[in-house]
Amino acid sequence: MSCMDSSITKVLCGSKLNVSGTNIITGSAANYQCDAVFVTALLNFLRQIDIPFLCKEKQQAIAGVTYGTATKIMMQCKTIFWQKDVGKGGFSKTSDIIGQLHYPDDDDSDIPDYARGILMVYSRAQDALALGSQSHEEAIATVVCEISKIHPEMKDWFEVGKVQAWYSDPAAQGGYAALKPSEYLQHLQPLWTSEHPLYLAGEAISWSNAWIQGALFSGLSQAFAFQCRMEGVEECQPWKAKMSDL
Repeated sequence: MSCMDSSITKVLCGSKLNVSGTNIITGSAANYQCDAVFVTALLNFLRQIDIPFLCKEKQQAIAGVTYGTATKIMMQCKTIFWQKDVGKGGFSKTSDIIGQLHYPDDDDSDIPDYARGILMVYSRAQDALALGSQSHEEAIATVVCEISKIHPEMKDWFEVGKVQAWYSDPAAQGGYAALKPSEYLQHLQPLWTSEHPLYLAGEAISWSNAWIQGALFSGLSQAFAFQCRMEGVEECQPWKAKMSDL
């Protein structure tokens, strides 16, 4: 999606949609005429796609949803040295740039303490932006230094790391939808109201933002709306309460 210049338009004399796009790297173009289109792209990408027939409320909602950011860094270590201090699983909450330090393991695993292990740093908001704006090497060095304040053995046992900063990732351009209370009231209802033949879905269009269950719920909701239309029955989804009923 990040490499495409895209648009979705309605076909004259019918309810079909014309979906077109051009790969801005290769220059190749594609065009499809569709009976229905399900769009699960991030709202950050929908803001870049020309969809002129969307109602004003939907356009305002797509433009108005706030996005949060996150940076995760996975750190491979020669041994699971931290388990002697913290046991298996859980996380350490810090006020430093690394945010949360996770220990991906559980009590039922049979991984011995002398085996290689993974530590995961999970930072959000301004810390995520600051950490993610560093080069890969700088971010790794920062994290090793910060973890060493909690676990001094880190400098001796660290091997290699991997940085995932969603805000600087061209395939994401943001972390997750972080709707403010007013945005739930103003934007969520227009976004998940289906308008055949275009159906919008994704974690941003749910009550469970930032979580995979939100994306699944949203997708199932739109699939149900489409199925109702195909069967000619009234769409009835009790979890889609009107904002006036809340």
